[in-house]
Amino acid sequence: MIQALKEKLNEFKVILKSNAGIITLTWFIFSLGFALSHPFFSLYVKELGGTEVEIGVIQSAGAMAGLVLVLPGGYITDRYGRRKIIIVTTWAVALITLFYALVGDWRQLLVLVALDEALHFYQPALIAIMTDSIPPGYRGRGWALSNIISSIPWLFMPIFGGYLIDTYGLVGFRIGFLIQALMAFTAAGIRTIYLEETIEVKGERKFSLFEMLKSYAETVKKLPRSAIVMILDRALLGTVGITISGLYAVVYATEVLGVSKVDWGLASSAGTLTSLLTTLLSLEFIDKVKNRNKAISLAFLVNALGLASLILLNGLPAAIVFFVLNAISSSLTWPSISALLGDLTPRELRGKRAAVENISNRVSLTVLAPVAGLLYAANPRLAFTIAVFAVLARSAVYLFFVREPEKREE
Repeated sequence: MIQALKEKLNEFKVILKSNAGIITLTWFIFSLGFALSHPFFSLYVKELGGTEVEIGVIQSAGAMAGLVLVLPGGYITDRYGRRKIIIVTTWAVALITLFYALVGDWRQLLVLVALDEALHFYQPALIAIMTDSIPPGYRGRGWALSNIISSIPWLFMPIFGGYLIDTYGLVGFRIGFLIQALMAFTAAGIRTIYLEETIEVKGERKFSLFEMLKSYAETVKKLPRSAIVMILDRALLGTVGITISGLYAVVYATEVLGVSKVDWGLASSAGTLTSLLTTLLSLEFIDKVKNRNKAISLAFLVNALGLASLILLNGLPAAIVFFVLNAISSSLTWPSISALLGDLTPRELRGKRAAVENISNRVSLTVLAPVAGLLYAANPRLAFTIAVFAVLARSAVYLFFVREPEKREE
């Protein structure tokens, strides 16, 4: 027993040493604030005078704004390094978060969301530096462990956030965003002090728009077929389910199913506890599964059942089943998909591959978020039914069109 524990701790040291540990720690700190306010963001839009349609418009505006800098972000990540872009933009995002607490109506919130999403062009750098820092053969466990640690605040912060909003209304929302800003500034400071570069930057190299576009074309050509399928699946089918559930589940639960905000936070925490337990169990086998595509396909079936619970059940039970089943699914799919993409992508292409994935998602979200808003406003049950079928289609895609690499990339 003691020997097994020592071996497990040694595995964790391998996974979380250096950058991987720093990124995971800062994700945990970000989550302390994010889990407080994000579960109720759509309700904040309505509190500021927005409607269901405008919730989708805000999401679309954010996705559209993010398109501007995603391609340069991925290009810079692989050409000039990961560290600088992460540090500068983390500080900028922290500053933007502060202003979320001060907006007067939904239009001002739309501008902030657009600025926030535009600054998230550093996401390819985060994904690349994390993948670079986890050895092959440990990546599934690495992403799973980072998910466990960063999910811990979701055990209790949504309940606290629901209490703040139920008790203080709009002021409760503002307090939540002030706490989120404080956490963001703390994370920015830690990244500035401790992050290290993971690729060699060879002298001063001028930025070239033509070379950037050419490099992306070459990246897409070099990516394996399975990686392309995974990127397209996330952008097309994934956006449908994620947009409808992410934007409107809280609205549907509180306004149609009669779930209080505190109970919604409680259900969210139940989902987080389930996710932590599932992820802990998965550490034993996630890097040993030979056909990860089949495991991911099965997990999406669980995800579909979670979405269907909002249609088939009522009240708090619907919210709990929704969060619990989605937690089981996401705790298996997210680490597996991240590890599989890392194994399929050469180190020198990871920033650009992440940018291609990011921009594909944003293009899709720009178009589909307002459509989802109109659909939900017209027929909430139909909206969630469509989301269920989109997730079922994702299950089929991974089962029939995604395969493991013959050799894992370093």
